[in-house]
Amino acid sequence: MMMRARRVENMDKTKIIKKVVKPLKSLFTREEDFSKHLAENLDILSPILGVDLDDVTGQYEVPIGPFRCDILAQAIDETYIIIENQFLRSDHTHLGKLLTYITNKENVKIAVWICEEATEEHTEVVRWLNRNSAEDILFYLIEASVIDAGDDKVIIDLNSIVRPSKPPQIGSKVIYPYRPMLSELVNRFKQKHPEAKFSKQPPTANSVWIQLGQHRMGHLHCEWLVKGRGRTEKKLGVELHFENPNSEINEKFLNILEPYKPEIDASLDADVYFGVWGETTRQRGWRSIRTERLFGGAEDQLDEELINWGVESMTKLHEFALKIIDIQSDGENGI
Repeated sequence: MMMRARRVENMDKTKIIKKVVKPLKSLFTREEDFSKHLAENLDILSPILGVDLDDVTGQYEVPIGPFRCDILAQAIDETYIIIENQFLRSDHTHLGKLLTYITNKENVKIAVWICEEATEEHTEVVRWLNRNSAEDILFYLIEASVIDAGDDKVIIDLNSIVRPSKPPQIGSKVIYPYRPMLSELVNRFKQKHPEAKFSKQPPTANSVWIQLGQHRMGHLHCEWLVKGRGRTEKKLGVELHFENPNSEINEKFLNILEPYKPEIDASLDADVYFGVWGETTRQRGWRSIRTERLFGGAEDQLDEELINWGVESMTKLHEFALKIIDIQSDGENGI
């Protein structure tokens, strides 16, 4: 059962003045309790999976042969989503369980592994599964934590670590509410930078990347990232991410860029954020530089002023990133 009564809220974590990130066990006594909560609130997975789960009810502790699957959800076309949850760091046992369930249950289309910390080795396994498994099974790896917002309010914070490159094809409605906005950003950016390479076309979920490749100072990409789906106020972020598996490289690279912060602030006319990329990736050592702008209105409507800001800001951040790459390639301030 869940521990003492706390209200699990659907609220924007960026608006919490004092927030404390806690382990799942601070809210759920057992993994089974976490499974029950997720099974009853599957819609919180919709933005990550790209599937409308508002009307899908999950069953928890479902027998599959002699074993018990954490969560089994059936879409309207009778295809299945299987979810394996665990506390703490990802381990071989739970990976084995997930593979056992999808192998012994017919018509599974989506396999989801949720843990508190995904190791780099298990992250690579899930990426490998997406590359090499049957085309109709998609794998997701998600990190989960609890954010204590005070006043007995908590948030279950989910962060996508691995997702497939293509959208799921199951009976539930596939939802990409930000596709019109992200597609417009991409199209206008391409007019200025026709050589730019993008990660996903058309954009899916809530982000699209501009690939910068892998350099010795870090795995770099620029990204438009939309946050706050379903809320009155949402944010469009213009971001530069450093995601080298070696966290020391990311930190050193960020330190090298610190002297350029006034230049970036002046160029983007903002107090640009330098630091950790997301609370749940803190232990992974990822870093980011980003600026954000609030917007309202329907998620599929185009805001001309917001689009212009997004393109202009990304153009400046992208050019800055390329300049820094050139500096590092010439050996100045190298790592």
